[in-house]
Formats: sequence, C-alpha cells, structure tokens
Amino acid sequence: MKTIKYRTNYGVYHGLQVTTGKKFIHLILIQYPIKIIKVPTSEARYICDDIAPTSKVKRTLKRMAKTSYGTMRSAPKNIKQVLV
Repeated sequence: MKTIKYRTNYGVYHGLQVTTGKKFIHLILIQYPIKIIKVPTSEARYICDDIAPTSKVKRTLKRMAKTSYGTMRSAPKNIKQVLV
C-alpha cells in the first residue's frame, strides 16, 4: 500500500494504491463518498507517488469513513478490510 496522485481528465486525486494486479490497479481516493475504484494497468502512467506518509493518509480515510457512515461497522466490507 502506498500513497499516490492520480491524474484524470476531471482533475487530480490523492489516495491509496491498495493492490496491483495483472489487469487492474485498485485505488481508494480521498473524496466523499469514499469508494474503491479499479483503474486499468494501461493507465498506470497517470499514477505517480505522493510524498504524504501512508499512515497519515490511512488515518484521514478512516476519519472520513466514520464521518460518512457513522461507525466503521456501517462502512462497506471492502473499505473496512483495508482501513482496519
């Protein structure tokens, strides 16, 4: 897991790169609502490393999840697996 900066046609997003597979890269973007997106590996050239420490980004995402869903028990399963 590492912090990333993802450039798209819609803007620049910051987040966590969860896994890198053969076809897809899974990202958690720091935006409301929190969700995990799949990006094709062909778009890896638009993803670059960020200087923020991973622990700080995980803490921020956990706080955002608690704000959005009330408790971590109410958060979706895929977000809980990464943040807990």
